[in-house]
Amino acid sequence: MMKYINQEITYGIKSKIYLIITLLLVTLYGIVLFMNYNSVTDTYNTYLRYVDYYEKNNLDIETDLNGDYKIEKSGNNINITNPILYTKESLSKYIYAASPKYTLSQLLESSILFFPLVFGILGLVIATNDYKYRTIKLRTIRISRFKFGMVKQLSIIFSSFIMIAISLSIAYILGDKL
Repeated sequence: MMKYINQEITYGIKSKIYLIITLLLVTLYGIVLFMNYNSVTDTYNTYLRYVDYYEKNNLDIETDLNGDYKIEKSGNNINITNPILYTKESLSKYIYAASPKYTLSQLLESSILFFPLVFGILGLVIATNDYKYRTIKLRTIRISRFKFGMVKQLSIIFSSFIMIAISLSIAYILGDKL
């Protein structure tokens, strides 16, 4: 059985399926990191616009920053009293979410969405078709169906853990560079 598992993993490496899935995961993690960075910059720019508004109109910014805010919902409309304080608190939450010490936790949280999708696709590709020389060929079975199914499952599980570790490591390194 180990012989067949090794064959499946070797085939996945040579056919570059694992490389493609790993690059897809790294890209998805990169998008999550970019969205966090983008939300921090957008919220910071909004906060600066509020500060500029207060300065142009000679309003007391300290009283509003030391007060509280309320969010009132009426139907589809949302009204925020004291929006500068709300924006400042949102900015601090976004900065914390984008900080390097929270990056790994956030990547693991986002993987809840990615792993079923990506590894479901990987399982379908490995279980039914192989991509070799840019043609799809149906696999032939040389062992019993039960062993064949077990070999497929075990190879997907083992390779999934390896791809998860590699893609999380690359995404974490990229997250620290931002």
